[in-house]
Amino acid sequence: MSRNQRIIDLHHQGFEPASIASQLGIRPHVAEDVLRDAGLVGAVVSAIAPPPPPKNSKPALEAQALIAGGFHHTGVWRLDEGGELTMNGRAPGRPGLYAFVTGGRAVYMGLTLRRMDARLELYLPGRSKQPANVRLREKLAETLAGKASVEVYTVSPLDSVWSGWPVNTAAGLEAAMLRRFDLPWNRKG
Repeated sequence: MSRNQRIIDLHHQGFEPASIASQLGIRPHVAEDVLRDAGLVGAVVSAIAPPPPPKNSKPALEAQALIAGGFHHTGVWRLDEGGELTMNGRAPGRPGLYAFVTGGRAVYMGLTLRRMDARLELYLPGRSKQPANVRLREKLAETLAGKASVEVYTVSPLDSVWSGWPVNTAAGLEAAMLRRFDLPWNRKG
């Protein structure tokens, strides 16, 4: 039996790539690569990413691109009769990324390592005095007062492993989105 066949056989027996690598005396990324090439784990990702766009020429991130990338429409920010910010909809109770979309375009991308529903509640009045939350709460209220809607899209990608090291896929996705797209409400974008 070839090494690759042995890796696949151990995977079918329920062993993780790090354990397979240990048993066979190989590096974990070798087992991961064999399993990925066999279509048994993860997605095949190009090793060569396109270069980032030149400064000041980032494209907008459209809501349709979010949906195509696995994001789900989760809710809509609103102002109630008293002018208080509320969110209609229910955010997932797990970590991940969330995007605020207005006019069909993402204007903000956020990452939370805790529950998204708890994180989004921090934008509600009286919930947080943290400067970033206050700034975004004001942006939301200003946009909604102008009669525009602000939709919320969320995604919870599974974490990954690279050469035996845990990788937070959501954090990597957020970093890529901020680098690639014009998200005007993000300060680090």
